[in-house]
Amino acid sequence: MHIEKIQLKHALHFSNIQLDFDLQKTPVTLILGDQGSGKTTLLRLSYQALTWFSARFRDLRTAGLSMLDQDILQNRLQSKIDIQVRFPDDLRSLPESAQGEAAPAQSCSWQLYKTLNSQGIGFAKAETQQLDAMVSLYQKARQHDPLLGLPMVAYYPAERFVNEINLLSKNNQAIFQTAHAYEITAIPFTTFARFFEWFREVSDIENAQSAKIIDQILDQALQQSDDIQADQLAQQIEKAKAHMHTPSLTALREALSIVLPELSQIYLDYQPKLQLMVRYQDHTFSFQQLSSSIRNWIALVGDVVRRLCLLNPHSLFPCQEGYWHFTD
Repeated sequence: MHIEKIQLKHALHFSNIQLDFDLQKTPVTLILGDQGSGKTTLLRLSYQALTWFSARFRDLRTAGLSMLDQDILQNRLQSKIDIQVRFPDDLRSLPESAQGEAAPAQSCSWQLYKTLNSQGIGFAKAETQQLDAMVSLYQKARQHDPLLGLPMVAYYPAERFVNEINLLSKNNQAIFQTAHAYEITAIPFTTFARFFEWFREVSDIENAQSAKIIDQILDQALQQSDDIQADQLAQQIEKAKAHMHTPSLTALREALSIVLPELSQIYLDYQPKLQLMVRYQDHTFSFQQLSSSIRNWIALVGDVVRRLCLLNPHSLFPCQEGYWHFTD
């Protein structure tokens, strides 16, 4: 699923602006402009509109983010966000709207309004008939095809930093729920806390699987009547390494190798104390010893991979699925 267009009317300092997107020609969109030209406004309001998909997927009664009163253009009474997306061709077309107008094939649009009354108090309204129908299509399609992934919706504001690395939290099964990939709250800043919690869980799973495979190899070696050579045992363990890595951590390492080629490994060190370690520029460092910019890049890439893995849990290549990703 991808955005076809988004229109803002009387939103902040935009009287009327429409952005059209063509995924085939420009899969990545870069918004450039002078300071104060409205780049953050475009990203933030686009994200707010898309949170209605995240909210409706959780529950058709759940609302996404609404515009603030101060988002209305000065001396205007109403602001509007109109967004249109295109969903996969393997989902059937949307039913006709309440006005009897058929929606474009495989397209879906919804509108958000914020209106000031005579007392200057803002009231929010959303028209989401087509969105609700599209969400229902996704839910039905996933029942018939568990491999069908969901689009990622993520917004990373300019204020993003690594504040604390929480590696002590474990055995939290909610971390692997699809809903954990979505946020339907305003995001003034990002600390990537969920990434580090997720990394601890998937690392523990990979270590448990690796230990089980090695135990099986050793048990088979002990049961053999002939003495097995050390080099043969090493070869068997080396071959088994291909099955030791979970798709989630494999996707993370591949993504990091593309964005940061100098980073060759990221892992948890359990002894003598639990800490996150990296292999950077052929040297081993604690994650906290890296520069702030490198830590932020690792956490940003890692959080994107985390979301994609949660939304595509049955995919061997989760990072090759579609997503919306807004970075200020």
